Amino acid sequence: MVAVSLKKKWPSQGISVTLTGIVKMTCNSQSGDSGCIVYTPDDMNIAGTLIGGVTNSNPSYFMPASRTVEKYGLELY
Repeated sequence: MVAVSLKKKWPSQGISVTLTGIVKMTCNSQSGDSGCIVYTPDDMNIAGTLIGGVTNSNPSYFMPASRTVEKYGLELY
């Protein structure tokens, strides 16, 4: 897993968004998978939340759980 920045553009609407601190992973995602929990493969700990990918293709991207935990003062158990 590698932390990256991802830029997405919608030129027809004049919108450009850059996501930073997300993680790129080699995993096929399907339409509707966004928002699901991503687990670490070795010990099944929560790694983050899936935010996007290309259907039936690599890569996929997720927001690390640590960012959500820190922002909202949560505790993983």
